[in-house]
Amino acid sequence: MKSENLSSNKGSLTGLSDMWVKTLYRRDLIVAFVAFVALFSVTMLPLILTFNDFESVSDYYVSVMESSFSPVPFIAVLYAISLSGMLFDYLHGSASAAGIHSFPVTRGKLFRSTVVTGSILLLLPFLLTGILMFIFGHIMPYSGAEAAGIFSAVNIIKWFIDTAIGSLFTFAIANLAGIIAGKNIIHILLAYLLNFITASTCVIIDTYAKSFILGTEDTGFMQLAAKSHPFIWYMADRQGMLTFDWMIVIFIALTIVITVLTGLLYKKIKLEREQSATVFPLVSDLLVIYCSFCSVSGIGLICAQLVAGDSTPLPVAPFLIGGLIGSIPSFIVYRMIAESSVRIFNLRSAVNLVALAAVMVVVIALTCFDVTGQTEKVPDASEVSRVQIAAVAPFDSKLTLSDSQSVDDVIALHKAVLDNREETSSYGESSYINVSVDYTLKNGTTLRRSYYINSSVDDVRNAAEKLCSGDEYQSKIEVYIRRLILNADVVSVYTGKAEVNIADEDIRPLLMAYLKDSGTNGFKYYSDLAKDDEAGDTERDFSESKSGAINVSHEMHGEWTEEMEGLNASLDFGEKDSHVHRFLEKKGYLKEITKQEAKFDGTSE
Repeated sequence: MKSENLSSNKGSLTGLSDMWVKTLYRRDLIVAFVAFVALFSVTMLPLILTFNDFESVSDYYVSVMESSFSPVPFIAVLYAISLSGMLFDYLHGSASAAGIHSFPVTRGKLFRSTVVTGSILLLLPFLLTGILMFIFGHIMPYSGAEAAGIFSAVNIIKWFIDTAIGSLFTFAIANLAGIIAGKNIIHILLAYLLNFITASTCVIIDTYAKSFILGTEDTGFMQLAAKSHPFIWYMADRQGMLTFDWMIVIFIALTIVITVLTGLLYKKIKLEREQSATVFPLVSDLLVIYCSFCSVSGIGLICAQLVAGDSTPLPVAPFLIGGLIGSIPSFIVYRMIAESSVRIFNLRSAVNLVALAAVMVVVIALTCFDVTGQTEKVPDASEVSRVQIAAVAPFDSKLTLSDSQSVDDVIALHKAVLDNREETSSYGESSYINVSVDYTLKNGTTLRRSYYINSSVDDVRNAAEKLCSGDEYQSKIEVYIRRLILNADVVSVYTGKAEVNIADEDIRPLLMAYLKDSGTNGFKYYSDLAKDDEAGDTERDFSESKSGAINVSHEMHGEWTEEMEGLNASLDFGEKDSHVHRFLEKKGYLKEITKQEAKFDGTSE
């Protein structure tokens, strides 16, 4: 390539090098074509293959259009990183890097030309795919109201904006990785790591807390992980298709900032350091420490989990032993990659190893040994504004309590759990029930704890019974059941050997009967039912046990909202639920239960 062509002034108004742009188009257009073929296979091909049965794939296309759980985000990430690797591959060869940078063109113009060209190549397959989906969705034989609605012009535009934001964000980080990296393979691996380093770090921190600090329910890090990347956000956190959200603005701003930062670093890279793992030694050190930390944590947690089974918190000894065994080989491998040599026993490696040890000591102290006392932390009643607790028994719902006596009772239950922690650290038996508590403190912060409680422990049982017999708790339970009555769509009675569906006109009377019984029977009665698990005992006839479960379902209409939480329930009932039994007998459901149980026994013989 002639130097005067590369530095041609023909692109001066745009600040780009025309010849470099044309060179990249000619060379890398094939990558865009491959991406388009991949997108075609997961978007257009199912449409073509189901030309007379769109209903069978309609749910799939809803997920495609929402950029949620479908192959499209994965293809977009793979394509963005691969394209970045192709565009900047000239940097990672000594001859090509020196040759390109010897032309009389500024590094700034070279970088801008590469990024702009890459962005166009990146978005082109998605633009063509969106146009084809719109056309096929309206002209194929199956096109109708449903297909036309899913593939409407508005939805196609939203889908393109979604994928464009996610792809450009991924591409910007991949370009940053390419400037930092000194080899093609390191460029690709580093691009994946940097794109998802925030999410992976959040998952690791959350796992440490939940594995070693008893009662940890929600650290908040998983919410941060869900907002760490556009495609993760689409899948995990966003409700429905693209609507205005400040996260969109943040992702666009981050893309611009990362691109500007990458351009500045591009001007600073030393070409003589190409062929090293990274062109900035400090970056190599940080990556070695981080990757070693991830490996040590993973190996240690796996070892602890294998020993502990279902118990929590995890035992510290197997974690430390597994982590120690895995740390040395992991560190050696990552250091050799960073050094591009097997000669790694030097001062730099020693400093990295000490830094890794320091990070592990801090993490282990905060989690495994809980030096800050998070396990023992119980707020003072005077600090609590209100408390939300997952109902102890027999109802699966979260209740918000604010009365001072209720707060005192929740704190007493919390302390009883901690005093009997050896009985609450594992689960799996029917006598274990889950209790989750969210304290909203007067300073605006929230403290969340969750425990599996052995309801047969006297201290825990007495504290739970005192809470559940309180006036506010009982009134909230009544409100909850009335809410079930108003929203129940499908109700059935299950006895272990039989299940009968309740007619629509009988749903409210049955639940009203249950409401009358629950107000008088109390916590102890229903927790005994849950502990003995008599409702699921297929060896006992209903006529003998008088126990079963009322299963309540709410059919969703439109998008799920938090107000719908708790509208599906399984309500245990027993012999003392006299109003329920009288209703089942009066309406003929008892005869149907007896008939099904007799058939069950006859079949089992």
